[in-house]
Amino acid sequence: MVVEVGPAVTRFSPGDEVFGISNGSFAPYAAAAEDKLALKPANLSFEQAAVAAVSGITALQALTDIGKLQPGERVLVLGASGGVGTYAVQLAKELGARVTGVASTSKLDFVTEAPRGRETLTRHYLATTARFCNRTRSQPGRN
Repeated sequence: MVVEVGPAVTRFSPGDEVFGISNGSFAPYAAAAEDKLALKPANLSFEQAAVAAVSGITALQALTDIGKLQPGERVLVLGASGGVGTYAVQLAKELGARVTGVASTSKLDFVTEAPRGRETLTRHYLATTARFCNRTRSQPGRN
């Protein structure tokens, strides 16, 4: 929540609920640049908004800044049920990519039943991948 604003700040006022990134942002109070914050949607908790800032930005940077993702390209998201992975799946689809996600078998329902994953993530593929990984891990001499 905004407590004070500097004289050049135009987008926020004291009392506004915001989220974003800043040095020291895990402290009870932190100073942040105006362009690093956004108004928190009323239907999100502060915890949910914090995840969006960290995981969402990480996924977006990985796809666009590092991966230079273009529409029509294919993307493999390892950890598609995790914090960054769930954002990566959604963002990659929004950017026009064909997405394949990998998650543990215990997360199959979450990944395949979520609206963002129905078209691209299949139970068969995820279960097959998980079985393969489990077999590989159990073989002697393999790391």
